[in-house]
Amino acid sequence: MKKVITILSFLAIGSIQMNAQTGINTPNPGSTLDVNGSLAAQYRSVTATTYAMNQTDFHISYNGTGNAAFTLPAAISGVGNFKGRLYTIKNNTAFTVTVNPAASETIGGSTSVSLTPNQSVQIINTGLTGAATTWEVIAQNTVSGTGIGCLPDYMFATLGARQQTSISNNPRIRFNVPKSSAGITVDNNGVFSLKAGKTYELEANLFATDFFNNTTYLQAAWKNAGTGAVLSETTIAEMYSVGYTTTNNAEMPVSKAVITPTADMTVALDITGSNAYAYINNNQSYAMIRQLNSCGGGGGNTTIVNNDVTASNGLNATANDVKLGGTLSQATNIANAGNNLTITGDGFVGIGVAVPRVKLEVRGVIGTSGGPFPTTTNLAAFGWDIIQPGVGFNEYVNYRGTGNGGHRFYSLPNTGTPVLANSLSYLDINGSWHAAAYAVSSDSRLKRNIKPVENGLDIISRLQPVSYEKRLNLSSQDYNTKEIGFLAQELRKVLPDEVKEDTTDPDKLLSVNYNSLIAILTKAVQELNAKVEKLEAENTEFKNLLKEK
Repeated sequence: MKKVITILSFLAIGSIQMNAQTGINTPNPGSTLDVNGSLAAQYRSVTATTYAMNQTDFHISYNGTGNAAFTLPAAISGVGNFKGRLYTIKNNTAFTVTVNPAASETIGGSTSVSLTPNQSVQIINTGLTGAATTWEVIAQNTVSGTGIGCLPDYMFATLGARQQTSISNNPRIRFNVPKSSAGITVDNNGVFSLKAGKTYELEANLFATDFFNNTTYLQAAWKNAGTGAVLSETTIAEMYSVGYTTTNNAEMPVSKAVITPTADMTVALDITGSNAYAYINNNQSYAMIRQLNSCGGGGGNTTIVNNDVTASNGLNATANDVKLGGTLSQATNIANAGNNLTITGDGFVGIGVAVPRVKLEVRGVIGTSGGPFPTTTNLAAFGWDIIQPGVGFNEYVNYRGTGNGGHRFYSLPNTGTPVLANSLSYLDINGSWHAAAYAVSSDSRLKRNIKPVENGLDIISRLQPVSYEKRLNLSSQDYNTKEIGFLAQELRKVLPDEVKEDTTDPDKLLSVNYNSLIAILTKAVQELNAKVEKLEAENTEFKNLLKEK
């Protein structure tokens, strides 16, 4: 009789199929279990700051008064393995809930998952044990750009009681009664805590009563509570006795600001100017702080699901990609398989370099365009087509400070520290060179095999000075420079050591050391002067002989 009753009970609510598909409130189940109706699972509210989840849990909501740590049950091998078990954890507080696996187990390869205020997560057991990924995250509620569970931080607070205030007496307006909030906290003194990288709108609406007299005024503004400085982004709320004819009420002025902190900070509304006191009414006055970019750029939250990253601005990154949804405010080392960009924790940047040796090291070509140059001292800067636009020059600027300034080129082997003694190098310029002055190194200590120049006149007589039009290189068709000088090929026949061939140039262009010609010309002048002096002596002697006759 018991079997009949049991079978009839199942038939009353659904059907059992012989192919192992069970239907509840449906005669034709399409799955192993097909329910045509609602399902109920365990809902547990937890206030303790530590909680160990077990087999009877399904949805756990945290409603405690401090940061909490939840521990997942240890995975089981063999009989009792709970592969596929689901847990949903919701943080309903302004604190942080950390979900930890047991012992050496991991959640998607991570040692924990953190839930910020009003965030939730759903995880599933993989059936693995030990140090393997025993749990996987399958959903987390701040993934957005799509609107799924993207909750901005906010705070709406009022005064606990009306407050007498002036710039010298109780200047801080104590909005210390939160009416509704998420992600923002306030202390008993009306100091609000804000997070780095998030953009906030601050608003305070004030209603003043019972002014000291009919000429009393007050001014209020948002301040950095940590430094006491008025926020540069704030507006000033001004309160006067209405019409300066009564001491009772003032209109409701508003102080507003929009800020994006670069580091965690605190703010408060203070009286910044007054000539006497008044009372701020608690029934009409309030402070409202709203986060403007919970799902937009800069700040907000970042969700990692199965190693895919969704930043708070909705940018999705998968596999080895990284996209930043806000401010990068910490020392960071970014190095991928190609070493495209490395930012080390000690402030060195490498582009195409895995381990930068200086503040900025680039493997490849550096390009620059646009401007302007800074206006400063003690700085070297370079740019392109800025100081003289339209010419297309590379421009190098030395903001020398109190020193003499200038540019110096050093030539070193592969290792060593540059010092003044090795400030020698080669500079090749394909084009005109303009300089107010220059000096050529000629110290005798640098030289050997020193010999006098001979036959200066003979050498000069064999040179063939010419005038000509010149182009910059063999590929150019513009002979736009007029000069007087020598042809290197002709000069090499007379002075082969003063003609150089550029071995790095495929055209093997020749250049002339015109400085060396100065010594030859000097010698020629000296020889010519000796001849002139000899002729002058002979002439004098001849004149004296004529006089004697």
